[in-house]
Amino acid sequence: MNTLRPATETRPARRLLLGVPLLALAVLLAPQAVSAAAKIKIAKAAWSEKAGTLTITGKAKGGTGAVEIYDINGRRLGSGQGGSFAVTLNRQDLAGIPCAVRVQSGDTEVIKPVKGAPKSCAGAPACGIVSPGDGTVLQMGVETHFEATATAKDPAALPFKYEWDFGGGAMGELIAGSYPPAYKRPDALSTRVQFVRNDSRYRVRFVATDAKGRRCEDSVEVMVGNPPSGLPSKVSEQPPPALGGELDGAAGDVVVLPFEEWTFQNSSDMRYNPNGYSSFSPTVNNVRAYAFRKDVSVRPSAFFRGLSARGTVSPDSYRGGYGDDEARA
Repeated sequence: MNTLRPATETRPARRLLLGVPLLALAVLLAPQAVSAAAKIKIAKAAWSEKAGTLTITGKAKGGTGAVEIYDINGRRLGSGQGGSFAVTLNRQDLAGIPCAVRVQSGDTEVIKPVKGAPKSCAGAPACGIVSPGDGTVLQMGVETHFEATATAKDPAALPFKYEWDFGGGAMGELIAGSYPPAYKRPDALSTRVQFVRNDSRYRVRFVATDAKGRRCEDSVEVMVGNPPSGLPSKVSEQPPPALGGELDGAAGDVVVLPFEEWTFQNSSDMRYNPNGYSSFSPTVNNVRAYAFRKDVSVRPSAFFRGLSARGTVSPDSYRGGYGDDEARA
């Protein structure tokens, strides 16, 4: 059984620009190193009302990839690389003072309450996924029962709102009698879903939010089929480049451009359909990406000569700048 997880206080504030956590989608373009399971220890997670800062420090021993730091609501706070991490954020950088933070490295994650968090955090709910357990192996197309618990510390904050996230592996809860099959987002403590994507690992999350906006969450990792081994580690997420700095970087840097399935013309190579953008309605929630490896042989003047008034790139400019290193993921 999983450890019950604390929650966070939310309040109107300037929202933090979120980075979407992505796996290393360009497997062929990244170093072929085997990811090791990290042992994470959050040494400090503290809010200073006097200084107006949130400080998070710790170590991730044994891991080789990026360390990602989030508040308990899933807002990305920062990242690190290697065996240690340290993040300090000012009040204006936060959407709200969190009751807890979550640190993730590879398939390992740890949650720690924030010292000095608002007193209302003491009344936050606690959550736990009861079934299935962490590391359970499932079969694609076979209905699986998921069950969680949520405990209220503040009875005045009931009722709860429940959410499940299956990491993109399941469509949701099948609506009985629907034809063609239709699905809905699970909104109860228990649900039954079928995973529709095989041979992968999925981080399944359960979240409960009380009537005062305080949340708690728990997660388990499940395996569907036979996931591949020896994949490269996830690299640290970076903010988008400033206008005019798109070509900065070193040879070999990999740029990943995520998109919803219908957002790009994703059925062909960018060298032959260089525009790569086509709006489509309705959009769907399958996430894909184009991945490019930078080549120092590109000349900025030649690159920008290939840009049209609408910002598209000609095939010649792509071949000159990226050559055969362009790939779809």
